[in-house]
Amino acid sequence: MRSDETVTVLFYQRMQTEEGSLYPSGLFEVVMPSSFTDHEAVEHARAFVARHVRSENLGWFTENFRLVRGSASNTADPTSLEPAEHGLYANDLTSSSRWYDAAKNLLSAASLLKPSVDLYWKAWRDHVNGTREAPMVESQNFQWIYMMLCGMAIENMSKGWISHLLVRSEKARARVDGALPKVLDGHNLCSLVDGVDLRLDRTERELLHRLRDALVWRGRYPVPKRNRESGLATYLGEGEPRQIHEFIKRLSDHIGFARAVGGYPGCDGVVQPSDEDAG
Repeated sequence: MRSDETVTVLFYQRMQTEEGSLYPSGLFEVVMPSSFTDHEAVEHARAFVARHVRSENLGWFTENFRLVRGSASNTADPTSLEPAEHGLYANDLTSSSRWYDAAKNLLSAASLLKPSVDLYWKAWRDHVNGTREAPMVESQNFQWIYMMLCGMAIENMSKGWISHLLVRSEKARARVDGALPKVLDGHNLCSLVDGVDLRLDRTERELLHRLRDALVWRGRYPVPKRNRESGLATYLGEGEPRQIHEFIKRLSDHIGFARAVGGYPGCDGVVQPSDEDAG
């Protein structure tokens, strides 16, 4: 009976560094007979790439990889994959486009909730005006989730810009440690926006503090880790979704976000790059 094994294929690319070193740019797993010699395994992997990878540089792909016996998630020698995984991780965290794409997706998700947030406040207006017996039930209140998504988008936008400014030593450390640089760690939106050199007024700082609370726990859990983190529940005001998106627009213009992602969902449809866009 034939016995198969999983072999991890690591792709490498030459990065723009002083050393011109090769760093891993991707990996995938190929199932092949365990009886294959290393040479046969390499040939099998090359054939797999030829069938499944569409690239003008196919020859380059098939020459710049190495094989590791075992699955990337369950290899007999996990240390053999660690440098490669750290390299992939560092490539992603230093790529502004990865952070910006995540931000755009979060804004797209928030835009899907916006009608429900508006409907919730309409129900409250009707209740106050006496045209509705009771407001919508709390289970239909998505405002904290909406704030969480917007806060996460602002976080990713800011980190995308900051990642572009990382110095060489910070990038090198990420390849060694496989961990976020300190400047990218955490969810303090005010500090992150300060990091992109965008001046904040008092109202914006208060709004970002509330978005940070939604991001960390109010949009995810019924209670925070510690009671002292609860504070007063300052709900989203009826006009504040627009204020949030006006701030996102200002941040976008400052860092060139809309230009980088080809537009993003706002309060009134897709926000296109403007003349003020820094990109």
